[in-house]
Amino acid sequence: MIQRASLGLLLVLMMIVGTQRFRAQARWSVWVYQPDSGRLQQIDNNGQVMTTQSIPSVGDDLYPTEVVVSSNGTLLAYQPPRLQQIIVMELTTGTRKAIISLSEIGAIHTDEDALMLDDIAFTNDDTHLVYWERLAGFGWQIHAHDVVNDVRVATLAYGDEQTYAYPALHGGIQPQIIHLSGDRVTFLVDIEYPTRIHSYHWFYTSDILSETIASPTRINTSNPFQGDIISVQYDNRFPTNNEDFRNAWQQVNTLFAYTGIEGRFPVFFEPDLSFERLWLVQGGERILAQAYVDEIVDVYVLIERDGNEIRRYPAVGRDTTATPDGYIYATQVEGQTAIVNVDTRNSTSAGSTLWLQPNEWRIIWAGINQAQAQVLDWVQLAQSEEDPTGIVSRQATPTQAPDLPAFRRIGMPIQIYVPEEGFLNLRDAPTTNSNVVTLLESGARGVISGGPVEADGFLWWEVSIAGRIGWVVEELPDSLALIPPQIIPSITPTPTSTAQP
Repeated sequence: MIQRASLGLLLVLMMIVGTQRFRAQARWSVWVYQPDSGRLQQIDNNGQVMTTQSIPSVGDDLYPTEVVVSSNGTLLAYQPPRLQQIIVMELTTGTRKAIISLSEIGAIHTDEDALMLDDIAFTNDDTHLVYWERLAGFGWQIHAHDVVNDVRVATLAYGDEQTYAYPALHGGIQPQIIHLSGDRVTFLVDIEYPTRIHSYHWFYTSDILSETIASPTRINTSNPFQGDIISVQYDNRFPTNNEDFRNAWQQVNTLFAYTGIEGRFPVFFEPDLSFERLWLVQGGERILAQAYVDEIVDVYVLIERDGNEIRRYPAVGRDTTATPDGYIYATQVEGQTAIVNVDTRNSTSAGSTLWLQPNEWRIIWAGINQAQAQVLDWVQLAQSEEDPTGIVSRQATPTQAPDLPAFRRIGMPIQIYVPEEGFLNLRDAPTTNSNVVTLLESGARGVISGGPVEADGFLWWEVSIAGRIGWVVEELPDSLALIPPQIIPSITPTPTSTAQP
């Protein structure tokens, strides 16, 4: 695809420079970073400097180029140049909280092994950092590190028993962490670009791994305080009408939401656009999507959770970051960096200048320095009954029961089995009228802790799984639900029922 030009930048700068700022009580703040000096500044939403900090250099005045800030804006992680280390520091005081080196787990390390710090690294309570190691010889490891006590608490590695059931998790893949929620690490692997993306949940407290439908592409965003993941994908049930894209698969025009309760479902599509980047703005109330209009020109599209498009903005600047009121971006103005604030609740313009300083600065975080928890509903996009892609079903489709020996008893390990894209209800009591605790995906593992109980025509077992306790059925119509770990039936689904006890 042709590299897009920064069209309309001069016009936008004329609109934003000199704009008067309304002084009011600060609602949120932004951290900016200068890679040439290691300087950090925290600025409130009125443009006032709140805190200054710096990252120590590593000889020859070298500073890290990439840094990651925790969800609450209190911690920062970075990798010193030329060193295989991850440093975690407290932003307001500069105090080091943790120093992480290559692990001693697995084979002896070589010069080609490396620590990998993804953009999503901190749990939403700021207590753990999740990162991974690339073993250049062959393999990978994902680690969870307790930054409060500076100790590694869990590791998922290629070659572990729980990875055997998932052929995509071979030694040559490179995991990408896309979401953290409690002790659940959601990561994906790309084994054949651009079509074969597999995503997984790893519950590191209980060391449970399961495949998930959370994200089928690398174009995604998530809200750490809500658990929602938004992804872009091609779906041939939704038309692609843009003639600038020579093949339909070059235009990805459908946005999908994933939640732990509802699974994945479409929320928006536009036949004339092709999406390339996503943000959840206004605390997750709306989606901001960057999209190509043609092979050169692109725009920002603001979308409600009910799937309605609100307005469009020019796609200008860099380091675009969501805020509780909309989004901000950085742009260069005669050797200075301007931070521009766009209020998506009210504004239809390209924004107003929030902060202007000499030299080049980068936006590394924006938000509120406290937990931002709220429950917001998505509205599923209407679609045809036909599902040629097999990617949208939010209910488990029963299959013929595999020929497995009897094994169920209290204390035995079990594994959830429902067909791909399906879910099994975990309930707080052994009845179909009880409350659903959560939906379990195929591959999730646990231990039988009670039962059996016969009710509503089903045999129920109490299970402990992913730190939760509840009741599941032993079988569905023509399909088992609890199977021994590692046994993955390969049976063609028969779409006869979608009921989930």
